[in-house]
Amino acid sequence: MIASLKDPDVGNRDEAIRCLGGKDPVVVIPVLLPLLEDNKNYSYESVARAMSSYGAAAKVAVPKLLSLFTNAVVQKDRGAAKGHAWS
Repeated sequence: MIASLKDPDVGNRDEAIRCLGGKDPVVVIPVLLPLLEDNKNYSYESVARAMSSYGAAAKVAVPKLLSLFTNAVVQKDRGAAKGHAWS
């Protein structure tokens, strides 16, 4: 499955990510984590769902996932994000 992450077809890459969810976290988490940096070739949603199957073992991905979510919210509705009370 890991080799399929380099497939030229985006559907095949997304399916490979989906299939990696729940597999050996020691092997898969280090492979999935860099994919969160590559927004041209991989779906953040697919990677996040696969990471979610690892629970606490995937805590290394939390800062990046939080950053992606926060940036997406701010970019979509900057005014609402600015006005939101986080405290």
